[in-house]
Amino acid sequence: MKALQTNINIAIYPKLSGLLKQVLAVLFVLSSLYAAATHNRAGEIIYRRISGFTYEVTIITYTKESAPVERPALLIDWGDNTGIDTLRRTFEDNNTYADRDVTINRYRGVHNFAGPGRFIISVEDPNRNNNILNLIPPNGQSDQVVFYIESELVINPFAPANVGPHNNSAVLLNPPIDQACLGQPYRHNPGAFDPDGDSLVYSLVPNRVEGGNIPDYYISPSGIAPGPNNNISINARTGDLVWDAPQQAGQYNIAILIEEFRNGLYVGSVLRDMQITVETCDNIAPEISLTTLDTCVVAGSSISIPVSASDENGDNLVLTASGLPFEVNQSPASFSQSGSTTANFGWSTICNHVRKSPYQVVVKAEDQNSEVKLVDFKSFQVTVIGPPVQNVSANVVGGITQISWSNYNNQCTEAVALKVYRRAGATSYVRPLCTTGMPDELGYELIATLEDAAATSFTDTDTDPTTEFCYRLVACFADGAESVVSDEACTQIRLDVPIMTHVSVGVTDNTTGVDTIRWAKPQGLDTLNAFPPPYRFKVLQGVGFANATTEIGSTPTSNTFGGLDTTFIARNLGTQDTANAFRVVFESNGNDVGTSGVSSSIFLESGIGDEVVRLSWTEEVNWGNFRYIIERLDPNTQTFDSIGTSIAPNFEDRDVVNDSTYCYRVRALGAYSNVDLNDPFINFSQELCATPVDNEPPCPPVLQAIADCELENVAITWEDTNFVCAPDVAGYNLYYKTTIDGDFEQIESFPVGQNQYTFTGENTVAGCFYITAIDDNGNESLPSNIGCTDNCPAYQLPDVMTPNGDGFNDVFRPFSSKFVRNVQVEIFNRWGKLVFETTDPQINWNGNYRETQQPVAEGTYFYVINLEVLTLEGLTPQNYSGYITLLR
Repeated sequence: MKALQTNINIAIYPKLSGLLKQVLAVLFVLSSLYAAATHNRAGEIIYRRISGFTYEVTIITYTKESAPVERPALLIDWGDNTGIDTLRRTFEDNNTYADRDVTINRYRGVHNFAGPGRFIISVEDPNRNNNILNLIPPNGQSDQVVFYIESELVINPFAPANVGPHNNSAVLLNPPIDQACLGQPYRHNPGAFDPDGDSLVYSLVPNRVEGGNIPDYYISPSGIAPGPNNNISINARTGDLVWDAPQQAGQYNIAILIEEFRNGLYVGSVLRDMQITVETCDNIAPEISLTTLDTCVVAGSSISIPVSASDENGDNLVLTASGLPFEVNQSPASFSQSGSTTANFGWSTICNHVRKSPYQVVVKAEDQNSEVKLVDFKSFQVTVIGPPVQNVSANVVGGITQISWSNYNNQCTEAVALKVYRRAGATSYVRPLCTTGMPDELGYELIATLEDAAATSFTDTDTDPTTEFCYRLVACFADGAESVVSDEACTQIRLDVPIMTHVSVGVTDNTTGVDTIRWAKPQGLDTLNAFPPPYRFKVLQGVGFANATTEIGSTPTSNTFGGLDTTFIARNLGTQDTANAFRVVFESNGNDVGTSGVSSSIFLESGIGDEVVRLSWTEEVNWGNFRYIIERLDPNTQTFDSIGTSIAPNFEDRDVVNDSTYCYRVRALGAYSNVDLNDPFINFSQELCATPVDNEPPCPPVLQAIADCELENVAITWEDTNFVCAPDVAGYNLYYKTTIDGDFEQIESFPVGQNQYTFTGENTVAGCFYITAIDDNGNESLPSNIGCTDNCPAYQLPDVMTPNGDGFNDVFRPFSSKFVRNVQVEIFNRWGKLVFETTDPQINWNGNYRETQQPVAEGTYFYVINLEVLTLEGLTPQNYSGYITLLR
């Protein structure tokens, strides 16, 4: 998750035109007149790309209808240093939620950005409504707190091709106007969908005030009358917000940060500021019941999901649903309420709906209670997946394999490519529900990617007629989505040569190892009359998986074909540290008639970790091994017992204790697709022993860094994510660098159990942080995400000074000079004569000439100020010029 960052707040007013300054002044006066009845309850900013660097931006606000404040326009900062702009209101609705004293407003405008970059698009409007319990400033009320919302637009021309340079923001379909009852769980879901199919990550963050700053007086709603029964949280994946439960009636404001990620890369965000009104009431919220949660549907099929709800008070319910399935241009989904408490989600999907990311559907139940209307939300996800390629076949012609299939464009014109996969031997794979693409555990190898999705054939020239090869196809879509894998199509092996069926390790040793080799007799010979006796089979061997070229023995000679033996015991081999490969040659009257393919024994290897032994194995065989049974030696009975199965050539044994030795072997079950050959073939690997030790670090924590420019500190928090790594965390190490281009250094260590720290720099909050977890053995995790914070430089100057000794405005100095360094100030009179200069950031000009210290005359003076501000980029130059009017 991207760490929260403070925004640089250099004074913007010197950039404004005279007319815009007047507009600001008027708005300020109006806001002052109605300071006791200000109005902003909630809002967000959304954007969509029109073309090039041109974007349409919509500001949505939810205001207090009864407040005597009118906002026909709002000021917007595009975040690209072009100053402040004005967006006029294009929509106003004060009827839909009149019973909740809410007006919905939309302001829309178009802006052309000069080029790529990261832009914080923000709106500040005085002020919020009164009586917000968790946003009360010192010596004031919440109606003195500026309402602030922002969205981040990222235009990145250097992004990978699968990400792209442009982005459209998430769109929030559920308005933030739901009410809550004291002591009862409150639920909300923004109902966000992303038109680009990006993954959305939700988090609760503090509300912002002017400049995008986080006020130090913000309190989480769970901090008002705190206790074990007062908790507020949001599901990072679904956006389901639950407050269980409010303990004090009143109004609360929270902020939901919705971040977008495309193929793992951050591409933008929307910050929703919303209000929750908690009332003292007897109503109990309805409850939704879903029989289906996350699911999938193959494009071209229909899906139907029943929804039911109940209400303890017996109130009538209104059931609605929102989400991208209802917004698509072709064949949108439907949601129909069929009774007072039941409804149905239905969707007839088409290939145009196929995409990598799932579609989220948010269901809402609202009771029609006369006292206060309460709601429940439930969400589920539907993934629309591409259908499989149909009618795949594989035929060997002239020593090459021709694979063919039906034209996929007849099913889905949206596909952009086809992938062709191959493996030796058939599988018994049954595709799990909702699985797309080629599963790694099948052992298939990608041999071709066809950029023409309408292609219907591929020629494989890298084949061996003594090995059974099987093929599957996967269709690919533009956003990275892949179809269901096709059915398997296998070649027919040659039957007129010996057919390998077994290479099994019997004794594991580096010098006295034993392998057992078995095969089937040639079955496709036209006639034995052409091949006179005597007959025998010769066995050739090679070390590893190389071709078998060394003759190591033969079966007894027979004058009849039926009397031939098809088993050979190979002794005095090295089977412990290497595999062995074999092939069998059929000999007739001293002549080689035909040779089998090369097949090897299974070679087992291990990797050790903290209370885990990771097994993997390799073989090259002419048939297909469709299941592996992993066996472990029982030290008491000295027999190998099954501890698990796998269809992939790997397995993890986590039922182990560090520093103890465990011995394993793998039993493989295999077959040819030709039903005339006996199966299954059972083959063993060599035996292998391993001793697990704690050599694995914990998972990296997740870090969040929030700067407070006023207090000049950074609040750092972190949490463990030990879901797949070693869980034995013993402490943490914190690393810091002062600038983006600096080097990280460790600055603190913490014991396990501590998950927060306040960093206080030397007059700066700029810097980047990451944290690692360590275990008792000193294994250190990878770095967490990097959280960067920045200073909030503010160099604002007065327009008037009155050096008359009354103690007010006697000296020309900035209102604020925080984080400012290396100042050069020059002040000139109207004839251009230098009257004062200093390098003091506070300036402190008392209105006297620099040389004589005599008072200067009343009038207007021009100043030029060159300074550097301390930021994440280091010392950044800033230049200011303007006028100061001196009155005595």
